[in-house]
Amino acid sequence: MRIVVIYLMILFMTPAFAILNGFVENNIVLQTEKKIVYQEGYLYIQGFIGSGKIEVYSIIGNKITEEKVYDFSQFSFQIDLASRNMYVVRVTSNGNIHSFKIIA
Repeated sequence: MRIVVIYLMILFMTPAFAILNGFVENNIVLQTEKKIVYQEGYLYIQGFIGSGKIEVYSIIGNKITEEKVYDFSQFSFQIDLASRNMYVVRVTSNGNIHSFKIIA
């Protein structure tokens, strides 16, 4: 049991754990803030790298749209959402899924 505890302590204190939580560049861990902004009919996605897809759902779970993205680094998407309604935006990138709630 002690060996397992020691192993876990070493794992969480090493750069290997840092690699799991962020991007490593020259042994420095860089965390990126992931956020989504809906403004003037455009959906802006920031903090994601690579390709993936976005899905937009109404708050009751109806899928409004799905879009494949080849490069998240400079991605904006024109979509007409009814004002004063809440939506769920699901972003899939590098095998990870992130969900955001937005109000149009």
